[in-house]
Amino acid sequence: MLFAENGEDAVMFRIDEMDSFARGAEEDGGANAVLDELLDMSELDRSIKRNGATVSGNFIEGRKERGDKDVFRDTLVLINPNSRLELPRRSPRNPTRRSAARLQNASRDKMDSRQYGQKRKHNPRLLRKMTPHRLIDSHIHLWPAAEANANQHGWMKGSPLAKQYSIDEYLVATGETNLKVEDRQLKGVVYIETDRRLQEEGNIEVWTGKTLDELRFLRRIAEGTPKDAEGHNKEHSGLLLAIVAWAPIHRGQDVFQKYLELAREVAGPKTFARIKAFRFLLQGIRDEKMFRDITLSESTIQTLKSFKRNGNDFAFDVGVDQRQGGISQLETAVEMIKRVHEGEEEDDKVVFVLSLLTSPKFSESDTLIEY
Repeated sequence: MLFAENGEDAVMFRIDEMDSFARGAEEDGGANAVLDELLDMSELDRSIKRNGATVSGNFIEGRKERGDKDVFRDTLVLINPNSRLELPRRSPRNPTRRSAARLQNASRDKMDSRQYGQKRKHNPRLLRKMTPHRLIDSHIHLWPAAEANANQHGWMKGSPLAKQYSIDEYLVATGETNLKVEDRQLKGVVYIETDRRLQEEGNIEVWTGKTLDELRFLRRIAEGTPKDAEGHNKEHSGLLLAIVAWAPIHRGQDVFQKYLELAREVAGPKTFARIKAFRFLLQGIRDEKMFRDITLSESTIQTLKSFKRNGNDFAFDVGVDQRQGGISQLETAVEMIKRVHEGEEEDDKVVFVLSLLTSPKFSESDTLIEY
């Protein structure tokens, strides 16, 4: 697929809508002439995608040199609905030049918005209508106002994130609020646990109490039973497609199994069925020796192996921070994965999701705009 992209929201126009333009282009210099114009515009991102793989502009150059005019037959053009770039139509005079001019206009739109910091416009209804696929947001965090504090999340002390983030607010931010389900481009979300505070003393129900509160919050979303002002309702249940919950992988298999039973009871069958993976956020362990001792201990390795045993079928979400924790975190994570997979049949190997490899460092003076 050919992507003419100007850095903002885009919609995909099927190539059959460009047939008349393509035929006109071939009559007036062919597809090669159009590609000449596209490749000459350095401001545009010339990212080319074909069959799901990204290739460089050299791919198009090569096809152009071979005279492959069918390039239009297997491409889509991405066009920003809010820019001056319009769907290319055949021009009896010079369709190639006319298309190039429109692409240049889109490029100027991109530069203007970057230069002046203009807030982008969003037209989700048009985007949903013109895009053949719906989207799944694969990594989001939510918490109610009552749990947006340092008591529930130790890392929230002095953080600009210490306030409620709800599904209502998420839909507003993504431009999907007040839309019928069939008009939304968003199909749903994958919720990732939010690194709740642990006490690590007392019985397991006590020291994992904050993570169990998180499961209770998710259960209210899944079952459509919100508390007052939590920012979700019954209709939002279907948006919660999957959950990556917290798990005590560092305490051995027996503790993990006990927590699994407790989580199943607290979450209820509807919510627990949506737990597809677990996470124990490793990035906060800054001491290199401690990081290795926890990550590569035999109890941790065996606990992770149990993700595919005893009737379980869970993935593990790897969260490390090369920027603040050092390259050793990445290297140790790779070694951990190798050890967990060692001696296992292909179908019995635990799936590891590499969702965090680095992250910004927030301070009291930071603003989210910087990130």
